[in-house]
Amino acid sequence: MARILTLHDPAEARAYYEAGLWRTDTLYSLAARWATERGNSQALRDPSRTLTWRELVAEADVVAAALQDAGLNSGGRVSVFMRNRVEAVIIFLACSRNGYVFNTSLHATYTPEEVATWLDCVSSRAFFGEVGHGASAGRADLFALTNDLPSMRAVFALTADSDLPAGCRGFPERPADETHASTDPDK
Repeated sequence: MARILTLHDPAEARAYYEAGLWRTDTLYSLAARWATERGNSQALRDPSRTLTWRELVAEADVVAAALQDAGLNSGGRVSVFMRNRVEAVIIFLACSRNGYVFNTSLHATYTPEEVATWLDCVSSRAFFGEVGHGASAGRADLFALTNDLPSMRAVFALTADSDLPAGCRGFPERPADETHASTDPDK
């Protein structure tokens, strides 16, 4: 897999750390600390769900384990196509936990073909999509197009009912296995 274009300069980064401008926390490690310190406090909500810090981190751990089980490695790209909902934050924290690249560049006005083209261009390894989301919902099968991409390892469908599109997994819900969380804030 090709590296992502970056202007990251290790020497410059080291200077920022030494000056105290950058910290060694990851977004996941910050959330995990809040889960320990304020576990039962509300972390986030959307119109359907409210999660405490402890619940948020636990769900991020489950998603991180599912992505690892699907064969993703550090630097693997994970793409989402959904409304603003708690699952997007859960996926984001799972990516921070395992060192995956979180791709949110999929706008609701994109057609299923455009989404699939973008996923192919960035060699996305995992996709989380909301059934019925987007301006072209129902005109083309986004999940079939996504499943056919050569780089794709796992396609997850978020749906209001139990009917998943062919070849898709539901949003991960199983208890997470013990996996090592990335502590590198530069990943």
